[in-house]
Amino acid sequence: MAAIFFDIDGTLWDKENHIPQSTKDAIRQLRKNGHQTFLCSGRTRIFINSEEKWTLAMGLAQFQGTYVSQWNQMMAGALISMLPILLVYIFAQKYFVQGIVMSGIKG
Repeated sequence: MAAIFFDIDGTLWDKENHIPQSTKDAIRQLRKNGHQTFLCSGRTRIFINSEEKWTLAMGLAQFQGTYVSQWNQMMAGALISMLPILLVYIFAQKYFVQGIVMSGIKG
């Protein structure tokens, strides 16, 4: 007996967010042969149905599919998503360093 995990985020679902019948048949056959099957997803159904509710990471994940990965757009999106955090750090760097120095161990 084997435990088989399927990542269904963009891999098993079609464009309408349905699992194709051929996939369901394959999973049934695995179970019939005594294997335990698990469908895993890092997203809840409400997030998948509404693009307006996606986080940045979920939006970036859409650039990577089963057969094609759009690395240039994914890297551009990752850079843009990092900019607010980077700007906060640049302008508050003095306070970050002071906090680290002040929390040092006295010897």
